[in-house]
Amino acid sequence: MNLAHLTSSAHSSAFVHISAGFIAEAISCVVWVPHDVIKERMQIQRDNTLNMKTLLSTIRADGVRNLYKGYWITLGTFGPYSALYFYGYERMKDAMAPSGEMSFGKTMVAASLSSTFAAICTTPLDVIKTRFQVQRRIAKLREEQLASGAKVTAYPTEQYNNMIDAMKKIIKSEGPTAFWKGITARVLYSAPNAAIIMSFCKQIFSSTNMLDELFKTMLRGKE
Repeated sequence: MNLAHLTSSAHSSAFVHISAGFIAEAISCVVWVPHDVIKERMQIQRDNTLNMKTLLSTIRADGVRNLYKGYWITLGTFGPYSALYFYGYERMKDAMAPSGEMSFGKTMVAASLSSTFAAICTTPLDVIKTRFQVQRRIAKLREEQLASGAKVTAYPTEQYNNMIDAMKKIIKSEGPTAFWKGITARVLYSAPNAAIIMSFCKQIFSSTNMLDELFKTMLRGKE
């Protein structure tokens, strides 16, 4: 096997892992974006009880389409995160366990370091996404205050039209360092979260495979 073939295989593998992570996030956002939109509506309402009536009234008021209003900005943040995370995890796995067998501890370390890498790289995108979430909350609260005749206390501080516009305005008003606000909290959340999920999922899948092999062995013994 020559060097050119190894390099080509490595590039192909990297593309597969990055693409798989991004596509998985694109699919999961179909579920999680409406969840976040409904959660935001409930957080600014007086009655925040979640039931079918509340869910249906939210859909009637905003429409199904508006439930996905933040889809692209969310995917623009978590898509790159998932792509970098899975790419980093596979590279860590190759380095830590060339044979392909990862122990529980090694899986935790690899997942934690990969998540830290992905979280650091995508923190600026997360900052921009959060600004849009705050902007939507303020706009919705102001709308409800005006409709009810209550005293208006929600005033927008800055209006962002898109991610590029938000980036320019944040740099102009706060400087580049604003894009790294909350990086410590983001890493402290994502690293342990990824480590626990990946290691326990691997353990569950391994146990399932062992039970499957045991079951097949028992069946073969009865033949």
